[in-house]
Amino acid sequence: MRWGSVRVRLLGIGLSVIVGVSLVMALLGIRLTTAFLAVRFDESFQLLAAHMARNCELGILLGDNAMLERLARNVLEQEDIRAVRIMDSNGGTLVSLAKGGDGEATVTVDSPVMAAQMSQDRLMFEEEEWQEKVGTVLLGYSRKGLDRLKRDMASRFIMISLALSLISAMAYWLIARSIVSPLKELAAVSKEVSKGRLDVTARGGDLPETRTLAETFNEMLRSLERHRKELEDAHRTMARQQALAEVGKFSMMVAHEVKNPLSIIKGSVEILRKDGIDGKTRETMHVYLEEEVWRINRLIEDFLLFARPKEPQLAVVEMNKMVTDMARRLALSADGNRVSLDLQLGEAPCPVSCDVHLMERAMENIVRNALEVSRPGDRVEIRTGCRDRGWVFTVTDQGTGIPLKDLPSVFEPFFTTKAKGTGLGLAMARNIVEAHKGTVRAENIASGGARFEIRVPMGEAAA
Repeated sequence: MRWGSVRVRLLGIGLSVIVGVSLVMALLGIRLTTAFLAVRFDESFQLLAAHMARNCELGILLGDNAMLERLARNVLEQEDIRAVRIMDSNGGTLVSLAKGGDGEATVTVDSPVMAAQMSQDRLMFEEEEWQEKVGTVLLGYSRKGLDRLKRDMASRFIMISLALSLISAMAYWLIARSIVSPLKELAAVSKEVSKGRLDVTARGGDLPETRTLAETFNEMLRSLERHRKELEDAHRTMARQQALAEVGKFSMMVAHEVKNPLSIIKGSVEILRKDGIDGKTRETMHVYLEEEVWRINRLIEDFLLFARPKEPQLAVVEMNKMVTDMARRLALSADGNRVSLDLQLGEAPCPVSCDVHLMERAMENIVRNALEVSRPGDRVEIRTGCRDRGWVFTVTDQGTGIPLKDLPSVFEPFFTTKAKGTGLGLAMARNIVEAHKGTVRAENIASGGARFEIRVPMGEAAA
C-alpha cells in the first residue's frame, strides 16, 4: 500500500477524525460522569447521616447509650465510613467510634437530631408542634471508593471509545475500500488500454456510483474499439488506394522513361537496316543502341532497387578510398558537362560499417544530381570528414538552388523538376542511408546553389 494513495489518505483522515472525536467524547464523558458521581457520593453520606439522626432521636431522649452505640456500629460497618460520633444538644459526646485508615483523608458530614416538642399547658389544644435539636450525628467517610469508581468509569469509557473507534475505523475502511478498489481496477484497466488492449472490462464494485463510472468507462472502451476497427478499415482502404495510385504512377513513369530510349533504339535499328550507310553512321547507331540499352537497364535497376530495397551487407570500409574511386569515375561526366569536380578528403581515416555498393549508389546519385543542375563553368565540391563520432559526406553545387516549397519534398519518391528525371535517385539515397542508421538532408546556401549532407555512424555503430 503506497502512502500517497487515495485509500491511505482517506483512511488517515477518517481515522484521525474518528479517534479525535472518540477521545474528546471520552474525556467529556469521564469529566461529566465523575462530577456526577462525586455529587451523588457526597449526597449519599448526607442522607445516611440524616437517616441515622432520625434513628438516634429515641436513644438520645432516653439516654440509652448502648442503643446509640449499636446504631453507630451498624453504620460503621459501611465500607467507606471511617468514624461515627453522636453528641447531645450541648455538644457532649455520647458515642464516638472509628476504624482503620490511619493518615487517610476523610470528609465529615453532620446532621442534627431533632425531636418534636409541645407545651404541657396546651396539650388539650390542637396546636402545631415544633422541632427541637437534641443532638448531632457526625459521619467521617473516605473518598477511596469514589476514586476507585472514577478509575473504573474512566477505564470503561476509554475501552468503549477504543472499541467504537475500532468499529468505526473498520466500517470506514470497508467504505473506503468499496470506493478505492474500483478506482484501482479502473487504473489497472487504463494501463492495459495504454498498451493497446481494448478487450478488457472494468468492474464497478458494490456502490452505484462506482458501477456507473465503470459502465461509462466500459462504454468508452467499446466506442474506442469500434472506432479503432473503423480506422483500421479506413487505413487498409487508403493503403490499397495509395498502392494502386503508386502502381499507376510507377507504371506511367516506367512507360514514359522506357518509351524515349525505345524510340531511339527503334530509330537506330531502322537506320541500320538501310542499305548504303557508311561506317561512321553505323558506328554512331551502335553507340546510340548501347547507351539506350544501358539507360533502360539502369532505369529498371533503379525501379527494382526502390521497389524492393536490399538488406545492407555490412563490412568495415575506409570511406575516403571509396569516395576517391567514385569521384574518379564521375570526373568523366563532369568534364563532358564542362563542370569541375573539387574533392577534399578528411585527413583522419574514417572506417564505416556499410554496404559498399549501396553506399556508392547513394553518394553517386547525389553527385550526379549536382552535376545535372550545374551550368558549364560551375564547380561541384565534395567534402568528407569525421565529426561527432560519425562520417560526414557533403556535396555542394553552384546551381540555382532548391525552391523553398520543394525543399521538404526533394527526397520523396517520384519527385523531380527535370524533364527526364524519374524522381527516384534522391529517394533511393535516403533509403540507403537510413538503412545504415544514418541521415541525409538538403539545404540552400547563401551564395547560391544547394548542399546535400550524408552522415552515418563510424565503425561498428552502423551495424
